[in-house]
Amino acid sequence: MAPAAVALAMTGEGKRAQTIMDDLGHRFPDDTILHQVSIPVVRALVELEGKAPEKAIEALQPTTPYELGTAQGLLPIYIRGQAYLQAKRGAEAVQEFQRIVDHRGIASTFSRAFSRQAGLGPGLHDHQRCGEGQSRVIRISLRCGRTPIRICPF
Repeated sequence: MAPAAVALAMTGEGKRAQTIMDDLGHRFPDDTILHQVSIPVVRALVELEGKAPEKAIEALQPTTPYELGTAQGLLPIYIRGQAYLQAKRGAEAVQEFQRIVDHRGIASTFSRAFSRQAGLGPGLHDHQRCGEGQSRVIRISLRCGRTPIRICPF
């Protein structure tokens, strides 16, 4: 049920996703991955939908010890990268996206889709400047501050 809630949150159905996660959280109080990864991921996606990237980054803090595990497939890292892009913190977004490429063996399907969609080879070599005073961005941000694309890992 948690993957369905994540999918709902990724498609803009944050309220429904949050309701599902709240129910799961009450029903399974001892589920570590649920409470430390899945629920924070949905909260972060809801915050991104509400244009609150700093809150999304904060919501993902509990995922840090677990984000290189196979159960979540690098999703917390990707969402944090999206939050950094939304917050116009390009250099930090590049670091997060590079982690996906560096650990592509954890979730190879997700990593290949990410790399292909971003137009990247084995690494994030495609940095560029988008005008005076703007931070570095990568192709995933669609150049020069336009809305970032979303890559669905499913």
